[in-house]
Amino acid sequence: MKENTVMAADAINDIRNIFKVLTELPKRIMHDTRLTVSQLEVVKLLREASPKTVSELASRMYLHPATMVGILDRLELKGLIKRTRSEKDRRVVHIDLKLRDNELDINSQEVVQKILVKGLAELGELKLKLISKKIKEIETILHSPRSLPSAKNKI
Repeated sequence: MKENTVMAADAINDIRNIFKVLTELPKRIMHDTRLTVSQLEVVKLLREASPKTVSELASRMYLHPATMVGILDRLELKGLIKRTRSEKDRRVVHIDLKLRDNELDINSQEVVQKILVKGLAELGELKLKLISKKIKEIETILHSPRSLPSAKNKI
């Protein structure tokens, strides 16, 4: 049987691998959807509440309206949004999604969570309880005052 320090090092490597996958999945989603971060953010904002005006979107993303128009042009070319001029004020353009709800699943955090929920649910109750217990033990170790470096215990 491996000695405890070797097994602990293996567990830490496993945790690192989990973090690596969690950071790579959103990048893969961006690659697969062929949308930039800004385009993904616009779609996300429109999913939350739409239609929105160009100015509202630009303000929410801290961009100049002219920059937002460029992002919207590219989304429109991809067939993801539609623009409608306001009947009250022709200078105002309303932006709306052309997608149905699940047509483009791009919120990377939600996608990662769905993958985890599905995979964990397939493990069964006993394995789920064991995983949950072990994760809580790791949390306890990380929250423990002894895990923090002190002047006496330099790392």
